[in-house]
Amino acid sequence: MQGNGIGKDSILKVVKPLYGVPEAGNHWFTTYHAHHTKELKMNQSTYDPCLLWSNTRDYFGIVGLQTDDTLFLADTAFATAEQEHLEKAHFLAKEREQLTTNQPIKFNGCVIQLSQEGSIILTQERQCKNLNTVDPMKAISTT
Repeated sequence: MQGNGIGKDSILKVVKPLYGVPEAGNHWFTTYHAHHTKELKMNQSTYDPCLLWSNTRDYFGIVGLQTDDTLFLADTAFATAEQEHLEKAHFLAKEREQLTTNQPIKFNGCVIQLSQEGSIILTQERQCKNLNTVDPMKAISTT
């Protein structure tokens, strides 16, 4: 490490070591999943391990995990507890966003919007660009 001002006896602290590493997604998912199930006493859905839920007398919350990103529907008590536990665990997190009619949310490549009538609209423009028309006459069937 010559010429960069870092001596050979220096110790570097890496803050975000896993981004860009193929195993990073598994690490972050496991970390956040364990955090939510242990610290927030959430239950894992039998349908999908990425879907967690809690309905106690203290709070209500449904959390969807996608690698290191979370999307949740919750009451104020759960939202407060989740924030407090994230800070206590020293997890770096983006500022929380709340879905409103004036503020859509981006999650996992999707845009989630709340209409004036109360409907929730999910669009995936990037995925739609990957769709192609299928020509059934070009299909080849082999047995």
